[in-house]
Amino acid sequence: MTPYTSADGNARLHRVFIPVLTLFAFASVFVALRSNDFFTVDGAFRCFDVYRLHRFMFDINNHLLYLFDVSAWTQFTRWLGFRYETPLQFFSDVEIMNCLAGAGCLAIFCFLLFLATSSWPHALVGTLGYGFCRAFIAQATNANQPMLGIFWSFAALYFAVLSLKRISCWLACVSGFLFALAMATYQSTILLAFIVVVLMFTGRSGNLGRFVFNRHRFLKFCAFVFSGIITSVVIFAGAYHYMGVGGPGAMVRRFFWHQEARVYLRMSIGKVANIPIGMLRNTFPILPSYNGLHGLMARKDLASLAPLILVAVFSGFLLFCGVRLWQGRARLNHSEKIGVLSAAVGFTFTMLPVVLYDPMYDKLWIQPLACLAVFLVISLRVISRGSKLSFLISRTVSVLIIAGLASNLGWVMRAHVSKPYQLAEAQRLSGMLEKGDLLVGDWDEISDIYSSLLADEDHYFSFPTEAVISGVEAVSRLSDVISKTRERGGHVYFLSILDQQEDTWNSYLGTRCGVPYDALQIYREKSKVRDVFQTKSGDTVLREFWPGEN
Repeated sequence: MTPYTSADGNARLHRVFIPVLTLFAFASVFVALRSNDFFTVDGAFRCFDVYRLHRFMFDINNHLLYLFDVSAWTQFTRWLGFRYETPLQFFSDVEIMNCLAGAGCLAIFCFLLFLATSSWPHALVGTLGYGFCRAFIAQATNANQPMLGIFWSFAALYFAVLSLKRISCWLACVSGFLFALAMATYQSTILLAFIVVVLMFTGRSGNLGRFVFNRHRFLKFCAFVFSGIITSVVIFAGAYHYMGVGGPGAMVRRFFWHQEARVYLRMSIGKVANIPIGMLRNTFPILPSYNGLHGLMARKDLASLAPLILVAVFSGFLLFCGVRLWQGRARLNHSEKIGVLSAAVGFTFTMLPVVLYDPMYDKLWIQPLACLAVFLVISLRVISRGSKLSFLISRTVSVLIIAGLASNLGWVMRAHVSKPYQLAEAQRLSGMLEKGDLLVGDWDEISDIYSSLLADEDHYFSFPTEAVISGVEAVSRLSDVISKTRERGGHVYFLSILDQQEDTWNSYLGTRCGVPYDALQIYREKSKVRDVFQTKSGDTVLREFWPGEN
């Protein structure tokens, strides 16, 4: 028997103490910096549905459990004695849920990175860098959908790693359960589960890419898969039943239906070309108002050229790291090989939504950036094993990257001290509308706040949302809703949608949704400006429809 040493005790203490310290440190930072801007990220304002309706509810398939989580969390904090009297206080309460989830993600990530590198300094530096990535810190300090799903997926990966050294299958079952919970919370987070499949069939083989198949590993894989399937059936069937979806057939169809798939889920050369820019934009605080390569190139100035140079440099650096890692693959230990393989598999699969959906969408970059962080940490570790010059280059590059990532704190701080004037503007809009009126809204800030917080569901019509779901049929649906409104004596108002420029309209509603610009021309011609509201992107115009006038 090997005698127990103080070094063993210190190692075990570090495995608990350092992740726990990471948890508390990042939780403190995130809570202190939580945003006052409802539009720092896309979708955070949707938590107001719970504030407005005061009940448990479920969301669309992409983030089914988000509103349920918000309901459960706010009920829990009220039980603890916290009170929210205003929408902003409610928003801040929901943000704390995400702050804690984000800190939990980083604590788990730190431990997993240590397992891959056997070095706490490398694990901590990698965790610090990942935690300061723009996509991660933006979501971790806001009230948006994905953060809790990311946490469940990281926890699932943690239990899967623990299961590798044990004969029993119960940890694999826990991992499957958590991945199902992650998928129900934010659907794309399930793609990290492919790492678990690789880990289960590489085990302790020691050779990168060599899969080992035996009865024990197969049983553990089955436990993982069936646990996830059963949990998913229970969650989704229960939610659909609560939502009034009747019958197994209807539930299956609902599970595979995505209302925005017709518009977003497609691959194009433009999306592929934008991937490097999307990666850098969601890592560092650059190009906050990016509107495509054509718009960037059309400016023809140094300010537009600098981000492209930075993209080229960073892409070249990643290529350099990949080459050096490949050249030094023989010197990788087993843990590093598994770390590289896991990062490669995870990055490949978690990039699918980025490629198919939107390369700029920050939520979708959170998991790929975690895999990229693992790759960079191991690569720089390998590079530092060379000459003294290589060691110096590795350390210098690490410092520069961390400094660049830390600059995201300034951007987060501005969101923290910002004034949520959109709430006051939405309340002013609400005061102008009577009970039977109809508001036809856009995806502007005032429409979003009004629809989530103040609108009666039957008296609000989001034209772009309808266009995403039904294309040009949205125009006839709008006509029907307007007719019903006029029959009951209500007035019809348009906010923002009628004042879109034709090129802006065609870039999305025209080319993607199939709704021609002229489809709403009659409403443009027969409407009058009633008021103007302030947004971050400029003034938004409220018009009243007067069908009796030429």
